[in-house]
Amino acid sequence: MREFIKVPIDEAIKIPDKGGLYELLTDRWWAVTEDNCLMFYGEGMAPQCNANKSIVDKWSRFAERPPTTPVFIKAVFIKHECETEHWGGHYQ
Repeated sequence: MREFIKVPIDEAIKIPDKGGLYELLTDRWWAVTEDNCLMFYGEGMAPQCNANKSIVDKWSRFAERPPTTPVFIKAVFIKHECETEHWGGHYQ
């Protein structure tokens, strides 16, 4: 099975209460697991969502993926960590 990461919906939809770099994804259909978590793929945390419900529904049929259901979510906040090497090592 591929490397999938699960994030609880309650955690992902909570408006951040502290500073930092966040990506806001709005009005998307998400692949949601049986234990009410959003799916992300790989080390880069690629969100498993789409504006088209039928695409997310098809994902659940692939054998290498955990079982999911498409769920429409208005807003999801994804925290990003900035590392110095992303800025050429010249972060001061």
